[in-house]
Amino acid sequence: MPVYRIKGIKRVRNPRTGAYYLYHRGTGKRLRQKEGTAAFLEEVAALDRDAEDRQSDPKAPAGTWGWLRELYLSSPKYAQLAPRTRKSYRAILD
Repeated sequence: MPVYRIKGIKRVRNPRTGAYYLYHRGTGKRLRQKEGTAAFLEEVAALDRDAEDRQSDPKAPAGTWGWLRELYLSSPKYAQLAPRTRKSYRAILD
């Protein structure tokens, strides 16, 4: 049987039991369907769409690093900085 590799899937082995678990890298969610089935591919596709939706959403959830970054970049204190300083700060924050 051929082996197919799907990007964005992380395989983790439980050291106690030796069992392998699969996780979707974009969302961090564990994949529940049996690997190699059509249901598995549908689950991966749904999680891929979910990850894309998260990236396209400009608003980060409150209390996260992205939220704090957006808050600082939109603040008047950041706007008052010199252009070169803003560019340097932006490079570090990105």
